[in-house]
Amino acid sequence: MAKKLSICLLLMVLGALACEAQQNVARKIYQIEGEPMSATTQIDPEEFYPKLLDSIIIDQINFILYERDCEPLQSRQLMFSVANEQSEYMAMMANEDPNAKLKLPVGDRLQAFGGSSEAIEITAKINVVKGKQPMGYFQMAEELVFRWMSNSKLAAMFESVNYQYIGVSSHIDADGKRVYVSVVLGNFRSFNEGMRNRDQLKVPYSVKNGGLDVYDPEVCKRVNRMTNLHEFRDAIVVEGREVYIDMESAKPLQKLLRNKNDALALDILQREQYTCGLERNIIDYNRFNRGVLTKQCKSKKLFKKNLAPKAGNPKAIRSKIADLPPEVNLDNSEINLLIVQDGAVCASVQKSFIYPIKGTYKNTVKLLADTISINSRFGYKPVPDSADLEFVVPFKGNKAEYDESDIEPFLEALEQPDFSILNMSITAYSSVEGSDSVNRNLQQRRAESIVKALKKRQMDSTETEIVTDYNWSDFVTDIKSTKYSYLSHLSIEQVQDTIAKKNLAKELEPILQKHRFARIQMRIVYDITGANERPFVARKFAEACDSSDRALALSIQKFVMRRILTGKYPAEAINDLRIPATSEFAGLAMNDLWMRHRFGQIKDTELKEKIAELAASNPYNEYIAFNDLLMQINYPDGLFKDLGSRLQSGVDRLYSTTLRKETVDKLNLRLQLRTISEVDSVTHVRSIKTACVDRIKKIVDVKTETMENSLKLAELFLDNKDYMLTIKTLEPWVASTTNMQILLTYVSLCSLFENQMHTAAFGSAMSRIRELEPETYCKLLSGKGEGFSLRVLENENIKSDYCQTCNEAK
Repeated sequence: MAKKLSICLLLMVLGALACEAQQNVARKIYQIEGEPMSATTQIDPEEFYPKLLDSIIIDQINFILYERDCEPLQSRQLMFSVANEQSEYMAMMANEDPNAKLKLPVGDRLQAFGGSSEAIEITAKINVVKGKQPMGYFQMAEELVFRWMSNSKLAAMFESVNYQYIGVSSHIDADGKRVYVSVVLGNFRSFNEGMRNRDQLKVPYSVKNGGLDVYDPEVCKRVNRMTNLHEFRDAIVVEGREVYIDMESAKPLQKLLRNKNDALALDILQREQYTCGLERNIIDYNRFNRGVLTKQCKSKKLFKKNLAPKAGNPKAIRSKIADLPPEVNLDNSEINLLIVQDGAVCASVQKSFIYPIKGTYKNTVKLLADTISINSRFGYKPVPDSADLEFVVPFKGNKAEYDESDIEPFLEALEQPDFSILNMSITAYSSVEGSDSVNRNLQQRRAESIVKALKKRQMDSTETEIVTDYNWSDFVTDIKSTKYSYLSHLSIEQVQDTIAKKNLAKELEPILQKHRFARIQMRIVYDITGANERPFVARKFAEACDSSDRALALSIQKFVMRRILTGKYPAEAINDLRIPATSEFAGLAMNDLWMRHRFGQIKDTELKEKIAELAASNPYNEYIAFNDLLMQINYPDGLFKDLGSRLQSGVDRLYSTTLRKETVDKLNLRLQLRTISEVDSVTHVRSIKTACVDRIKKIVDVKTETMENSLKLAELFLDNKDYMLTIKTLEPWVASTTNMQILLTYVSLCSLFENQMHTAAFGSAMSRIRELEPETYCKLLSGKGEGFSLRVLENENIKSDYCQTCNEAK
């Protein structure tokens, strides 16, 4: 349920962002044929403005790409020309054949306009009238873009880094009923003017295929899924004019080249093809090779002629791929590796490099206070209430003074400053023996002795009612169970006379002594102002515990915790709350430990033991379970790798509790990082580390991490060879950081992915390196030593900056 709610909230947020983006486009004014036009202008079939619709469509696509954290597409005339030919043809053929398409596919049309075949196309048609009214331009664009972006297959085309350029063209049919739209997406390989200059090269690039076929997506599916192709390029060794592949283990190569028609070949690029003075690099993007192509070396020959010595490492492979053509100058050239599957060239692996990275992850996981595990009354506030107190003070026969021990409870109550007395009555009783005048005198003196005690404690202003009387009712009750029960039927005067005449006072003393006391009754109201609030709240907490009202007790405890944390109570106030040592109050005991730990009243080692005791007492309290796991992760008993599976099971169970996922994620992340740090140096537990990294990928959102944490995550992902995720982890920082470690690692990883070197983020990172360390920038692009392939210069902006900045380029 919580997961569904999270998804709903996410969709609401994305919907709100998309709505704002759409509103931005809807408010935009466009210059069409020299006239300003609003995006919301209604379509008039008699005077249709295709450029307005085309512009709105591109803006709408880019707004959605922005919201999806993708780079915007750039308009290019070449893409527009190809799209325009298609939309015009569809509109023209509407009446004859509504489904008509050009005989030539988009790649062929692109070549006809001077490009390569590298492009994709999306077409659509839409009615001008919706309901009874013609649509507005923005409304039509919005509906078209919604169709595309809600289709996962089409949306992936727009979102892919494989395409950087866009052209959109729309035409209305002759009847003014439908609009036909073509969208063409292209990239840097879509432009092919450089092929015209092939003859300028001293050693022209190869135009014969050498028996190889072009890329086939079906044949190349397995290679496309592989992320370690650069390792095969890194294994290339040049000795004289011979090129070998040299690997410590032949197994990866055997997995790559499994069939008899699988092979390796070399594509040799020359710096001359990327000369700064050239407007376009001398390359034909319709070909799978950019440079001089060598003969393919098929798998059977490659493995049969393994030159690796068997004595050293029997698993190794060292096999010759090709001889370098004699006309190629290796000092000004670069070798790319072509991977062939069943005769088709599936990948062209360029020179690359990986710059290492180190970081420290700050994962602050704190103990949780158990504040909501039961239905507590959250809004507790101390409210003064009134109460009736009653005390009984005994007196000895014929004495008006009380013993201090007898009145001590009363005196202790008077000493507490947390209440004021509204009114008080003192009823002084005497036993029935003795004369009436003596007894009345004793009664009055006894009452006055109580008043004297009040004055002694400066409470003489209390309004006091004094009543004196015989304790006749108690005498009648008590005497009935004795041999003198007949006295209960006499009047008080007759009883007094009988006791005196028969001298019964001594014999009846055990009964009579119980009847000599003063009953003090007070109506009080508690004073909770100032310092009086704290003892009052502590008393209320004790009452809630005594009555097993856990909800109220928790609510009061939370009130005290807030008071301490805001400085209104001292930290010692936590000691005021005496918590019963039972399982039902374990949550409150956890809060008590939480506060004591926060204020340094308890050491971590002792804290761990006490939390473990609470966890054993109440295993169903998720807060205690969370804290118990945290303490075990921080202070493990034994080898961590032996505890890992048990701790992981405990953390996983917390996801099904009421704890927030973000809270459990932090604990889970702490466990993964701790596990990695413990097993990092142990080679035989590599699988454990990989499993930890896989969990981290599911836990963290790399877009929301701090830069410091991003460094550590990048280190983990890079060590796990998850290169694209490492790129995404560092990408948020490259445009603004001065941290060369981030910048160099980021751009080096982009060198593994050709299309990644044509993104705006890569351009930003390279610009930062150029500003911060121009010498490093030039070395990376020199084509010598560790650095980029010459193919990075196929990015026009990078080539322009390089040519302006670096001496070797000039």
